[in-house]
Amino acid sequence: MLDIKEIRKDPQTIESRLKTKSSEISLSPILSLDEQIRALKTEVEDLKSKRNTASKEIGLKKQKGEDISSSMQDMGALSDAIAKRDQEIVRLDAALHDALARLPNLPMEDIPVSPSPKDNVCIKTFGEKPTFS
Repeated sequence: MLDIKEIRKDPQTIESRLKTKSSEISLSPILSLDEQIRALKTEVEDLKSKRNTASKEIGLKKQKGEDISSSMQDMGALSDAIAKRDQEIVRLDAALHDALARLPNLPMEDIPVSPSPKDNVCIKTFGEKPTFS
């Protein structure tokens, strides 16, 4: 399976090399999924940071004996948002993994590309070819 980090580095070159195997290959859906996942992960990290800050504030309010019911409702909403985004990340990550698994391996750069199997060059043979009646 191709590494998404390598695809991110130079998608045009990798796509052109893959097109030598199949002209229908496109990396744009894979890159789109990757962008969505990365954006969601950033968003989740921001939400978790807000949750941690709010938890500290709730702890301080409890020590002072202040009312924390509104803060707890906000925390619940924040936790629900994090859970929904985490589920979306898992779903998108599975789709990305599936799409990457369907890509063929990159062909070697020194292998000649030809549209016809007749143009293939035999580099090495082993043994004798069998003859059938």
